[in-house]
Amino acid sequence: SGGTLTVNAAEDGIKAEPDEDDADSAGNITISGGTVKITSTGDSVQTAGDLTITGGTFDVTSGDDAFKSAGNITVTGNRCPRGEQFAINELSAPKRTICSTVRTAFPETPVLPVRVSTDIPKEKIFDVMNEIDKVCVTMRVSRGDVLIRDVLGTGADVIATSDLLQPDA
Repeated sequence: SGGTLTVNAAEDGIKAEPDEDDADSAGNITISGGTVKITSTGDSVQTAGDLTITGGTFDVTSGDDAFKSAGNITVTGNRCPRGEQFAINELSAPKRTICSTVRTAFPETPVLPVRVSTDIPKEKIFDVMNEIDKVCVTMRVSRGDVLIRDVLGTGADVIATSDLLQPDA
């Protein structure tokens, strides 16, 4: 509880598994406040049981999952009503949005702003950006038009965010 913890690990940063000699052991992890900095090539925090976080500040660099729990994830200490669900999603399956531009065949408007229609898995950002980089718009499109449907099977479309290519824009 409280304090500062710094972990640099060649594998998992913090890992808990049930104790074979203790039937009541569940392999749970509880972090209560403080400052936690973890750098690992594997999972930063991995538990075979429940993960409970009650406040604190985290700086995590992970080669795999930042937080991985086979049990429940509970987060408290958040000030925003949506904070708990956001933190759980961020710990278990982080997602991001992308805003970018695509090339066009129109000299008066060489690029067109685009975005994904919904958040995508964080680990797919660079792959999605590679797909966006392949696009060259050759037809006039409007705001909301789909340029790439279900990009890389993420469930997100890449859509135009401007009417720049319309004759009256």
